[in-house]
Amino acid sequence: MKNKNNKTIWFVIILFIILLASFTYVKYVDSENIIRIIQNSSFSPIFYILFVAGQVLLFPIPGQFAGIAGGYFFGYILGTLYSIIGLTIGSYVAFYLSRKFGKPFVEKIDKKDKIKHFEKLIKDKEESILFLVLLLPFMPDDLISFIAGLTKIKTSNFILITIIGRLPGFFFLNLVGAGLSESGSKFIFLMIFIVVVSIILFLYRNPLEKYFMGLIERQKNAK
Repeated sequence: MKNKNNKTIWFVIILFIILLASFTYVKYVDSENIIRIIQNSSFSPIFYILFVAGQVLLFPIPGQFAGIAGGYFFGYILGTLYSIIGLTIGSYVAFYLSRKFGKPFVEKIDKKDKIKHFEKLIKDKEESILFLVLLLPFMPDDLISFIAGLTKIKTSNFILITIIGRLPGFFFLNLVGAGLSESGSKFIFLMIFIVVVSIILFLYRNPLEKYFMGLIERQKNAK
């Protein structure tokens, strides 16, 4: 219970910092000029790709932020491309670390029973179940990259499944971000939207995850 409360507190703090920084940004910074600089800078894609890769490894960073921001600054085509590159890099690093250091390392990341449950779920049908976990919404996609490293799945297969499985979700997020940019929405509204969505997903993450987990388990047992 204490661990759960600590996670909730940190989640709220991070979202508050994002929102506060956004208000400060809009009030004291020439936002249109900054956005123009980001869009025209040759280094911006590199920083964004590294940010997305870091999001995979650092769970507190909302994944919705990365996807929508990509579409907002780069458009839905380039934003999706950069997102997938970053996701692939981050997922591979997570996969590599868990495969190198083993289960004790992964168990430091999340609860042991949760890791054991997903490990059991993926077992015997690694590729197909891993694809479903990455494809369906509200699943712990980043944690799954670590757990996949504990299985016998080939690295090349894991990378391919990661790209195909996460492409639809991040394409949609980038599409939303691009729509906000093209409609002339202010940066602050983008941040508020992300914060609201993040809070909703955080509050209902357990029942949503449980529902989609049930779908995957039924799919696995049906084969």
